[in-house]
Amino acid sequence: MEIMSINVILNEDECMYSDVCYSYWRLNNSGKFEKTVAEIAKEAGLSNNEILKIVRKHCRAYSNNIICARCSKRRLLESRTSLPSLPTSCSWTCNECIKDESHSMLLAKINFVNSTYQRRLKNPVAIDKLGARLSIFLLALIKFCGDESMTHINEYSTNKTDLLSPDINYDLKIIEELFDAKLIAIDPESNMEAITISEDGNFSFNMHQVKWCVPMGSTFSSLASFYEALDDFVRSQALIKNNYNEVVSLCQEVSRIECLSYLSRVLAAHNLQYSHGKKTQLIISKALETFSVGQVYNFSWRAAKDAAAFYIRNRSTKDHAAKTVVGNIERQLEQAIANNWNVKTYRRNYDRPQSMLSRVLYNTLLRTDDGGFHQPLSSLIVACK
Repeated sequence: MEIMSINVILNEDECMYSDVCYSYWRLNNSGKFEKTVAEIAKEAGLSNNEILKIVRKHCRAYSNNIICARCSKRRLLESRTSLPSLPTSCSWTCNECIKDESHSMLLAKINFVNSTYQRRLKNPVAIDKLGARLSIFLLALIKFCGDESMTHINEYSTNKTDLLSPDINYDLKIIEELFDAKLIAIDPESNMEAITISEDGNFSFNMHQVKWCVPMGSTFSSLASFYEALDDFVRSQALIKNNYNEVVSLCQEVSRIECLSYLSRVLAAHNLQYSHGKKTQLIISKALETFSVGQVYNFSWRAAKDAAAFYIRNRSTKDHAAKTVVGNIERQLEQAIANNWNVKTYRRNYDRPQSMLSRVLYNTLLRTDDGGFHQPLSSLIVACK
């Protein structure tokens, strides 16, 4: 094992306390201090505290074994007490190099954000070229994250009161689609800590923690004017006429996500969890062909309650109990259609209000009052055709 070696440098050429300084830091052949502070103090006719003050004032001690990986500077030793916690030999990064590295990384992040934004400005967003899906997503994001003055699109995480979509995972999907379609870019005023650089130089960022901007070019004077134009575009019936199938598809998707999210929450209320697969999605989609979201809530609530009872009654596993939900919903659906039941419509929970996406889609575009929740999709789709 390598023994620690210490290099002592006096702060002045002619130091009357040089013997004290060298004696304080001198190691024996075993890497232990040759003398105790008390022994050094007794020889010098001083107190222990005076010895420590003299050493701090008149010299600096460096480890010859611990060297900065970047600049090869030896590590400064603060005192004897720090020595036992240090390895006998290693490389580390000194504070100066850490600061330089942090500064260089910050500049790299800023350059990445600015260059990405400038590239996207070369192909500014043209509202009249947008389809229904992306225009609705973009308007919902601006409404959800736009600040009060409508000059910036704040971080997704700053909105603690509203919902962007019925499900947090779908929120990320919205932002990803808009970013991949080059309709939004990271705002240069974002917190750079939300951006990371991997060892191979690739950039990544937390989509919930960065600000956003729209690469709109010189066509619009501000985000506010862009927002007004986009809002008018979404409100126009021409958007439905020109993108009818896309509007229908989005209605089906949002309603399905709404129902699946509710099913997860109502199962969690009974301490049950279930990962929705293709079968669950197909059954929910089938139910939405005839019933509203609020009515499918009814099916889901009953199925979750029955699953909880099944778990207690049969002493089954929670996983087995949760898996009975899908078949339960399907049976309720078949019975309701066969018997022409008047299925009660559930209301929204107070803590899960209508999402911003739903408001843009059903209230702004389709001009209904939360129609996607209260009305079956079949009636909405016919009405908007």
